Amino acid sequence: MTLVFRIILNDRNSKNAESLYKKFRIFLLFFVKSVIVCMVLLGTIILYGMVICRPKLKKYPKQKKGKFFMKRVLNKVMISFLVLFLSMSTLIMCGPDIESMEKRDMVPVPGGTYTQKNYEGGSFSHTISDFSIGKYEVTYELWHVVYKWSIRNGYYFANAGREGRYGIDGADPAYHIKYYPVTSISWRDCIVWCNAYSEMTGLTPVYKYGDSVLKDSRDDNATNCDNVSCDWSADGYRLPTEGEWQFAASDGGKTPHDYASGATASYVNADACREVAWYRDNTGKSIHPVGGKKANVLGLHDMSGNIWEWCWDWYRSWPSGPETDYRGASSGSDRVSRGGSCLDYTPCLQVGYRFYDYSDESSGYNGFRLVRCP
Repeated sequence: MTLVFRIILNDRNSKNAESLYKKFRIFLLFFVKSVIVCMVLLGTIILYGMVICRPKLKKYPKQKKGKFFMKRVLNKVMISFLVLFLSMSTLIMCGPDIESMEKRDMVPVPGGTYTQKNYEGGSFSHTISDFSIGKYEVTYELWHVVYKWSIRNGYYFANAGREGRYGIDGADPAYHIKYYPVTSISWRDCIVWCNAYSEMTGLTPVYKYGDSVLKDSRDDNATNCDNVSCDWSADGYRLPTEGEWQFAASDGGKTPHDYASGATASYVNADACREVAWYRDNTGKSIHPVGGKKANVLGLHDMSGNIWEWCWDWYRSWPSGPETDYRGASSGSDRVSRGGSCLDYTPCLQVGYRFYDYSDESSGYNGFRLVRCP
């Protein structure tokens, strides 16, 4: 379809064509929804006239029937439109009750000391403090509700997020796929969204630049995003550090580094991987709703496979000596992502497999999981 737009535009730039195609899809979706709403309203008016008003005409002389019918119908139609308008406005403005939403559970993780080891052979002794981590990857439904609230409250984003791989950026969550993980968001989008989620739920935002809460992930604010500080004592939501992520994925350090999270054998055992993860050989490269595979011992789903998960740390070499709550290097060019995705083969599912991306990259296979101080 993008190729069609390139031909129409006579434009060799595929990004321009893709952008126009996305706008066309959003417009088409809005148009279809509008037509459906108008048809429902029209049907309601006709049904009201036939079922409610028509029987009452028998009470009136013929010369008064027309006036009576029109007056009654118009009055009822106006009232119906008003009620419908107020109801829809309330739904649009308020949205779902976030406290009643599913798939936003947090799981407490008792701290401890483990050997943090990666697939390249690097390792060090790492002591982790207590924290809580999301039972699931952040769903598009949760992302969208917070996103809509945040843009009404002074937040700005480079990307609106997408349902899984093939959803429409920024669209209202569809019922049958609202539990897909949010994708197509950058590391910068994630930290700004965490601040918004914290503020929305009455917690203290953790990410700041100087004395100001970070509220903008757009390219114009790139310097502030990439040099942001994290208040580790605040009770708000944040990204996990790489050490916290691996500690949770490895069941508190008990799972070997070359196993998928929750697996009973190493990544070379396809059956063991298939039980706990969505990856290239069992998905057809398709993202799935969160929680569809067996959880690890801590009760966490999809720590391996489905989508890559952003972490706080810059991608740099690890220290060689013991560390407590190591939070990565102070600078770098890429941010860490972990877990592998439905696009990858089993080596990427290892709890010790490291990957990275630019902080402004918004791949259709990148998402995240939340962490909080206990």
